[in-house]
Amino acid sequence: MSHVCNIFIAFWKSPFLGESVCIMKRIEWIDNAKVLGIFFVVLGHSGCSKWMVDYIYSFHMPLFFFLSGVIFKNLNLTTISYLKKLSASLLVPYLFFSLVSYLFWVFIGRKFGADAGLDISIFKPIIGIFYSVGKDGWMIHNTPLWFLTCLFVTSTAYFLIDKYVNGDIKVLVVVFIIMIIGLFWKKMNIPRFPWGINVMPFSLIFFALGYFFQKYRHYLKCSKMFCTFIMVIVLAISVSSHYYNGRVDLNSLIFNNYLVFLISALSGIATYSMAASLIPYSRMMQFIGMNTLTIFALHGIGFSMVKGFMVFILGLDLALLNGDLWLNVLVSISVILFLSPVAFMLNRFMPAAVGRKQI
Repeated sequence: MSHVCNIFIAFWKSPFLGESVCIMKRIEWIDNAKVLGIFFVVLGHSGCSKWMVDYIYSFHMPLFFFLSGVIFKNLNLTTISYLKKLSASLLVPYLFFSLVSYLFWVFIGRKFGADAGLDISIFKPIIGIFYSVGKDGWMIHNTPLWFLTCLFVTSTAYFLIDKYVNGDIKVLVVVFIIMIIGLFWKKMNIPRFPWGINVMPFSLIFFALGYFFQKYRHYLKCSKMFCTFIMVIVLAISVSSHYYNGRVDLNSLIFNNYLVFLISALSGIATYSMAASLIPYSRMMQFIGMNTLTIFALHGIGFSMVKGFMVFILGLDLALLNGDLWLNVLVSISVILFLSPVAFMLNRFMPAAVGRKQI
């Protein structure tokens, strides 16, 4: 996600004119979309109502792969140069947050809450850090971090396709073929390869669509009223297709009906991209949007801190949160706000740890 946060900000300089709304509303819409995305990620892990969690899973990870594709630009780099930049923005933060999360899990996390009842060796997550597959307890210390290594693999795959395949149609054909191969892999039930390689054929399609979306964004201008009208329609498609398809999970390769999964994910992406373009600019949204990596990587620890405050300081019973949507919305917002100063401190004193260069 640092890949999304800080590499190509200068690329977004096109003006926002009058009452016309372009879905690609400079950098602000990307920050807003990331804020919406990270809110749904946090809320989806909060333990709120099942119907909301299931709906969130229908689009939240596809949305972040899409946004990564939106800001992709190879700048004629050599493969080695690109991998170095990508490693600095994704793998260094992955290793840093893996270590922090593992130490927290060893000394605190596995002794309280749901993890206290799990019989998992403290050595298994160490192997899991290098294996980086968010299943079967390999990343029990911080399962969501699977996204960072999978994004590394996905970004690299698209970079190579874009570099060596000429023509937009040919690129899309190659991406489609890789997706079909992924579906065959899934049917064969082959073991999970490291770093989300099994997931990449399906994340790649969202990454590619994000890239082509930004490339042809100038065709997507509309009035605010019409944009809102379209947003309502695609929201209805997103909710209804999810309701038809049931619970899905990109990380676990659970799609049910794959075509309906694509419809649900793409309509969800369209809904919240358009919503992001309609949200007014604010410095708070911009700050959170540019620090989604830290919030994403530490929101599990953030939940522990906020819930600890609720129990030991406020004297509340955590059972109040079970299945309650609005209380969990409040807790999720609290987690994001709690982690915002943490993100500020990391940016200031340890920028390399979050994929940024020293200013």
